[in-house]
Amino acid sequence: MTTSSKWFGVLVSAATIGSMAITSVATTVHAASAHKAHTSKVVSRCKTQNKASGRIVFSDWQFPSNLNGYQNSEAVALLNESVLFDGLTYYDQSAKLHPDMLTVVPTIKNKLISKDGKTITLKLKKHLLWSNGQEMISADVKFGLAIGKNKLTGPACQGSCDVVTRIDTPNKYLAIMHLKKSYAPAIPNGLPPIFPVVWKSSSGSWSKGNVTAAATLISQTPTYNYENDTYPTSGPYQVASFSKDDRITYKPMKYYDILTCGGYVKNLIFAFYANKPGMIAAAASKETDITQDYTLFDLAELRKHTSAFTLHNDPALQIEHLEFLQDKTYHGAPNPMSVLKVRQAVALAIDKQGMIRSALGVSKADAKGKEANTFFINAPGITQPFADKAITGQWDPIAKKYVEPGTAAAVKDAKKLLSQTTYKAGFNLDFKTTSANPVRAAQEAVIANNLQANLNIKLNPTFVPAGTFFDTIWEDNGTTQHGDFQIGMWAFVDTTVDPDASKYNLQSQYIDRLQTTHNPINANSAGTKDKGIDKAFNVAAYTFNSSVRKKNYYFVQVQINKMAYLYPLYYRPQIATSDSKVKNFKNTAVGVATWNSFEWKNK
Repeated sequence: MTTSSKWFGVLVSAATIGSMAITSVATTVHAASAHKAHTSKVVSRCKTQNKASGRIVFSDWQFPSNLNGYQNSEAVALLNESVLFDGLTYYDQSAKLHPDMLTVVPTIKNKLISKDGKTITLKLKKHLLWSNGQEMISADVKFGLAIGKNKLTGPACQGSCDVVTRIDTPNKYLAIMHLKKSYAPAIPNGLPPIFPVVWKSSSGSWSKGNVTAAATLISQTPTYNYENDTYPTSGPYQVASFSKDDRITYKPMKYYDILTCGGYVKNLIFAFYANKPGMIAAAASKETDITQDYTLFDLAELRKHTSAFTLHNDPALQIEHLEFLQDKTYHGAPNPMSVLKVRQAVALAIDKQGMIRSALGVSKADAKGKEANTFFINAPGITQPFADKAITGQWDPIAKKYVEPGTAAAVKDAKKLLSQTTYKAGFNLDFKTTSANPVRAAQEAVIANNLQANLNIKLNPTFVPAGTFFDTIWEDNGTTQHGDFQIGMWAFVDTTVDPDASKYNLQSQYIDRLQTTHNPINANSAGTKDKGIDKAFNVAAYTFNSSVRKKNYYFVQVQINKMAYLYPLYYRPQIATSDSKVKNFKNTAVGVATWNSFEWKNK
């Protein structure tokens, strides 16, 4: 699991929660509508485009830092980018994988994946068009791989499509990927991005096959932000206007013909609200039609207004958690959280269920049902592949078993563990999380009280704007990327299903502050260095043997818990609202509410 709108198999930073990851969706490229297609004749798959009509407003209480998935890691950015870009495949609301630009999802069964897993055939739909009318072809997939593997982008393909050694293009619609070894989650996690081989635009250009020029624009140019319609896109809508911290207006993309014959909504608008109460009030008065990014705490208020909208509350691949910084030093001084017994003591001393009940305002039974003990999603109604259900609490090395943290027995052992360190008298810790979130503030208050009362550890809380907290441009000094916390709290929104994406948060090679070339997919913010975890992820990814994969992913989950690297708090449902103006809105277990914006209609 990870964070970032990269269109690879990473996790996504939920602005209300957050961190980096995303499925294999097509990252697009730019162009201007004035640029003429390089094909002599443009043939659309659609005889006529849908007649767009009406107005739909969707909202969040965060605003995206930009609309370039190579330069952000926020869920709210993905929310908006999802209306701009299509991909080779997509997940539906039930986490089922479907072809998007492809005619069919490759599998071993349909023989589009070879038996050894090292050759994968991609069949593109014919006559798909970029937003300037230029045809999407297999050469664009090959070019996208070259960009994804270029160091200027990170490389963006690191740990995913870098397993592809080359792509053959026997015709315009056939791309054959050759892998250096079998990679079980290759579909969709190992699919490359797709970019036009040649592009000319007022926003930036590259000549035919110029990977360096394209990579520089996409990942190294802050002004390359997709915030107007001069950027070519592949999705159902384009940006018509962009007003920072206010609203983004979208218009139908003239040539969209991938899943529908164009968008159905004439004016699609993202409206920003500074906080959730304001957004809920706007939804209740029908000033906005679709809202999302809620927690269980918000349900009581949302239920007061169900006469104005439909309330969606569905299981999802989302988890709220703490990260414990494992760097030896913090701001030039020794870091207590780098000591194993200190982390274990902290983990045992937190009354997790009490925090859930208090901060979210739920019953004891609901708190128990939502409590997370493993980093892989194992929530009521939805279970991630290879989630270890035997992990029933927090590992207590003294009792040598999993126990419920915060209980008298757990706190007693937490004190014993801390007494065996040089920090037994107590100490201060910097605790950081996102601002403008009363739930996070309430969670921090309970955790602070637990640690002060049980271990004489005082938390110094700092509430940071999400744009700064999750900023992945190294020079901007983003909180998580730079490891500027001792305990951090945020959430992961998993837009992939296979647990391979979690490696970006856990393998040592993805600690961005230790790399000379910085990459938004480097989401190991805690600085976890565990050779066993490094190896387990690699072994699990490069085999189709389910037993081997299960064994290694179980090891990862047990090791996270026993070593207290990351501390799961609770599984979050996907809560959203939609009013009677909107037809075909479908809530999702994977990703964000705009996943099927191509189907939305104004009634």
